[in-house]
Amino acid sequence: MTSRKQLTQHLADFDRLAGEPVAHQLAWAEPLRPLFLAQRDPLLKARFLLKLGSLSDTVQPVAQVTDDLLLALRIFRTNDMALEAARCLARLAYWHNRRGLHMAALLAGRMALAHHGLSLSERTQLVIPMCLALAAQRHLPQAWVLLEELTASTRARLRDPRSGARIDGARASLHFVEALRAAQIPSLYCLDLPSAEPDRAASNRHLQACERHLQAYERAGLASASSIGLRAMSGALRGDTQAVQAGLGATDAARGADALSEAVRLYNFGWSLRVLGHIEPAYDACCEALERLRHYQDNRTLLMVHYELSVCARASGDLDAAHRHLSDHVRTNARLAMNDLDAAQALVAGTKIPPPESAAASGIGGLTPTPAAHLRATEPPCLQRALQLQHSQLPRRLPLAHIAARVGVSLRTLQAAAQSYRGMTLTEMLRRSLMAEALPLLGDTDLSLREIASRCGYDDPSAFSRDFKRVYGMAPSVHRATLRGAVAAG
Repeated sequence: MTSRKQLTQHLADFDRLAGEPVAHQLAWAEPLRPLFLAQRDPLLKARFLLKLGSLSDTVQPVAQVTDDLLLALRIFRTNDMALEAARCLARLAYWHNRRGLHMAALLAGRMALAHHGLSLSERTQLVIPMCLALAAQRHLPQAWVLLEELTASTRARLRDPRSGARIDGARASLHFVEALRAAQIPSLYCLDLPSAEPDRAASNRHLQACERHLQAYERAGLASASSIGLRAMSGALRGDTQAVQAGLGATDAARGADALSEAVRLYNFGWSLRVLGHIEPAYDACCEALERLRHYQDNRTLLMVHYELSVCARASGDLDAAHRHLSDHVRTNARLAMNDLDAAQALVAGTKIPPPESAAASGIGGLTPTPAAHLRATEPPCLQRALQLQHSQLPRRLPLAHIAARVGVSLRTLQAAAQSYRGMTLTEMLRRSLMAEALPLLGDTDLSLREIASRCGYDDPSAFSRDFKRVYGMAPSVHRATLRGAVAAG
């Protein structure tokens, strides 16, 4: 069996690959997954599964990824690692939205945002999945409200242009849906609309806004298959056949290697052809997409393909086929609704570990919950005692050697335990705990930064600010201003 030291090194190597293409990271990480799952140390498993679930693609079924993240969530919650748990929830929001589990995506996103430690960049990553989940439920006004809530007072403070561009990506998507609704185009986003004359002027205004925000999104280096598809579909609404062919008409090797991505491309292509009035090739493209989806049952794309096939069949006059495809759409939608409810219940259960006597009856996503006592037993008690001792002594800060002596181990043993079980140095573990003490003081009090620093054991406010930024990626003053700006905007 691979040793804990080797797996800790693998986690460090995973961090160093962060700038590599996702496909490269997946090729490197997937063979390691069985090694981490075979380890008895749950924190190593949780850290690896969170890193794997933080990628934007996967070679595993998406349901497997969400189950992995739920396991990591339970482990982090059990070990009082709230920030890591919030990051699991943020990734679950992304993957649940991709599966078409919109209620679960919104719930996971809201639970993640409740933790003040998420950086502005991490918060903006929740903008697109949460807004699209609302739009898919035909709650477009609420989607715009949520977008403003999530982005209030953040754009001017975001140093990373990619984070700000995600806001543009969400705005582009919502304007596109508004354009569909104004133009009365048959789609899943328009099922609630009464029959009325299309408002072409409003549709064009929203298309212009969509394309403007899409340009800002792509200029930040975030161009992807999704943005290419959105640009081509906007072209379809304008009657631009060339834009559709250029963006969606050609299959390349990279798309062909991923059945799900290829199915999405084919669906987008078929939808665009149907909007352009080319019904027969649109139907053929969607039939090919359906073939690609045979291993991806109960998926959002499958739901959309069935509906699009029914619209195409009705347009061609084949009412029997239209009824058959619509029936498939309704059945898929019903299964997704049940899956959505199960996923939402799993999220609620994942925030609190059930007691051992109820564990067998509370399985989450096919996984048996691990009792809290078992998870804690894998980590030596000296680590938790060290954190409790530091907390009890505030605002006084004890030297590391004194902390080790007070918890009954040598300093070397305590340092080795922090590295092996928490994946960080003892100093970093204690620093993170101090910064967690500061979060509610910044958000819920009017204490000055000097007073907060003092309560957390810092004589020098600038040293406190440096450590806070090291942990949360922003200065404490910026964090406080962001929270207050969001509250004022709400």
